[in-house]
Amino acid sequence: QKLPAAVDDPTRAAAEARLVQTATELDPARLRCAAKHLGACLDPDGVLATEKEQQESQEFTITADLHGMYALRGRLDAPTANAVTLAIEALAKPKPEADGTPDLRTATRRRADALGQLATLALGHPDMPTSGGHRPQVIATITLTELEQRSGVAWLNNGEPVSVHELLTQACQADLALAVFGPHGEVLHYGRNKRLAPPPLRRALVARDGGCVVHGCDAPPQYTEAHHLTWWSRGGVTDVDNLALVCTAHHTAVHDGTVHLAMLNGRPHTVPPKWLDPTQTPRRNRAHDRPP
Repeated sequence: QKLPAAVDDPTRAAAEARLVQTATELDPARLRCAAKHLGACLDPDGVLATEKEQQESQEFTITADLHGMYALRGRLDAPTANAVTLAIEALAKPKPEADGTPDLRTATRRRADALGQLATLALGHPDMPTSGGHRPQVIATITLTELEQRSGVAWLNNGEPVSVHELLTQACQADLALAVFGPHGEVLHYGRNKRLAPPPLRRALVARDGGCVVHGCDAPPQYTEAHHLTWWSRGGVTDVDNLALVCTAHHTAVHDGTVHLAMLNGRPHTVPPKWLDPTQTPRRNRAHDRPP
């Protein structure tokens, strides 16, 4: 740990002796933290100088490979890295299924999914900065035939293809604009493919559901999305009786058909599979119930 010339020799010697003693008690990573802490205490002005240097050295890039995947590379200063890590880890917790099936995603896969969810939450936030007077928005182009048949391929505004199945899932999860073309290339529709729950309706859902409605899930409201029980793309309306809060993992499971929801007595319930419950009795998630 470098110290400025203003630190006198006795203080330097005491610091060195302290680190030598500490080195016998800590592993290398924790010893490095101890050295940084000691250095910051002896040279607080140096911390500010280092922070400014690190802020200027930050960088982040996203690069496409030859297989339709994207590589992320960057360097962040400590406060930024801490905020990013906390946000991703909060969204990357394992999400077991309603029937108790464990989340089999690897930790790295969960963090990648969490990064996507973090971006979706940011794009849907009302305070998201505008570009050219408009909020940034995912745009997809698709033909009317593919949309009606719910098969084939659509194209995102970054030039990448996406299956219609995935597109309809994303349309339920994100603020997405859809451009629909006819057989002769004419534009038949351009606009929002879904209606996001407005703030008053969102607050009503939070008050009713308390978080993800899938049985056994404890995801809080801030990590959930409003799902249309009768899908919006199939004529479902955006009102409290057709919406339920679900976390991203279970939202995907609903669209994949592995989790089924039903509205019973004005409350969303999970319908268990027959192999788990032959009667398929709907179950309400009580993980968010307030104590009496």
